[in-house]
Amino acid sequence: MTEPTASGAAPTGAQAIVVIPTPARYLRRLANHFRHRITVDLQPETATLHFPEGLGTLEARGGELLMRLEARSLEALARYQEVVGRHLKQVAPDEAVDVHWSAAVT
Repeated sequence: MTEPTASGAAPTGAQAIVVIPTPARYLRRLANHFRHRITVDLQPETATLHFPEGLGTLEARGGELLMRLEARSLEALARYQEVVGRHLKQVAPDEAVDVHWSAAVT
């Protein structure tokens, strides 16, 4: 999602790297959780979340879950950050999940 929005503004993005045991397992849980409401493309180590106003990507690597978000507005980005972080905690209730979002590295 790199094309400008209808207003001409470039999408805005954020990323979080979450240290978690078995990240592929939690990636699948999170993707399946979202699958009930939005389109999700799921692969063994990656997932793409198709939000109404943006795109999310999840990648399991080593002991980390890399989460990236792009949205058409700062408001949508903030909403997706809150939703994805909250839902990760829901699908990993036995883990000490610590999600800290930062500006996405392009």
